[in-house]
Amino acid sequence: MSRFNPGDNRTVEELAALAHTSTRTVERSFRAEAGMTLRQWRIRNRMEAAVDLLRSGSTVGAVSQRVGYTNVNSFRHVFTQHFGLSPTDFAAQYVSD
Repeated sequence: MSRFNPGDNRTVEELAALAHTSTRTVERSFRAEAGMTLRQWRIRNRMEAAVDLLRSGSTVGAVSQRVGYTNVNSFRHVFTQHFGLSPTDFAAQYVSD
């Protein structure tokens, strides 16, 4: 799991297996270290990366795939919930600046 690879889709179970520990230990340790759940952190990381990519002029579809969403509509929904505007509206507002 890395800030540099927001599209990393490994599950908690996969991460626990890599660390040779339980999923509960991974979840507890992650929350203690990051102050949020792995899911919350993953969404935040993906949305931060999406903003940078949209500002650089990437298409919504390309951004969606790069940050780990296989369905562009799911990406649009999460982005809109997170920022209060759609990725298309965000791009139109910030790319033109």
